[in-house]
Amino acid sequence: MTRERSFAAVLADRLYRCLNVIGIHGAVYYLVREDIDAEPPRDPRVDRGEFTVCFLGEDDMASIGRHPDREQPWLTETAMRESLRKGNRCIGIKHNEEIAAFTWFNCGEITYPPERRRLEADEAYLFDLYTLKQYRGMGLAPIVRAEAYRAIRAQGRTRVYSVSEFFNHASIRVKKKLNATFVHLGICVSLFNERYRWKWTLKTRACSQRPSRV
Repeated sequence: MTRERSFAAVLADRLYRCLNVIGIHGAVYYLVREDIDAEPPRDPRVDRGEFTVCFLGEDDMASIGRHPDREQPWLTETAMRESLRKGNRCIGIKHNEEIAAFTWFNCGEITYPPERRRLEADEAYLFDLYTLKQYRGMGLAPIVRAEAYRAIRAQGRTRVYSVSEFFNHASIRVKKKLNATFVHLGICVSLFNERYRWKWTLKTRACSQRPSRV
């Protein structure tokens, strides 16, 4: 990321925060179709048993909620247990029984508000990909995402969607590595707790490469 784009990201984040205070919420994002057949190189640490892949349950949600490295406000035990109860699935990678990375998916609906809709019988929605701080830089995010693809394929689903915020460069890098298609760039503005909402599609593209200047 260039210095200019980094500065722009900081300014945009501060602007969003200021607008949120007065009840105006905005989002610039990509709707992404992920390649369900993508297979990143198998990490030898997984094959050696240093890392294990598994579905995470309620006890794991408690572990994440107590973890000192968690940085996101949605990483609470209560919120994640509720997500499980709604039928969402969470698949993760563990190292010596400690959770290192995880991602969520569901087969019911796209839950991101500007793109919310019911999913078709062959579709799934991926969200909340996260790597714990001490395990970053180890290439675990593409691995756990690919494991989610396998779980989704096992349910007979062939189309997978997700959303990446425009300035979430880490998320976009992972999806680019996995040959994702960035379907469109959108912007959404809402007022008074989603009472009023406006959405625009700024750019539509059908390619496997992320725009080079983003």
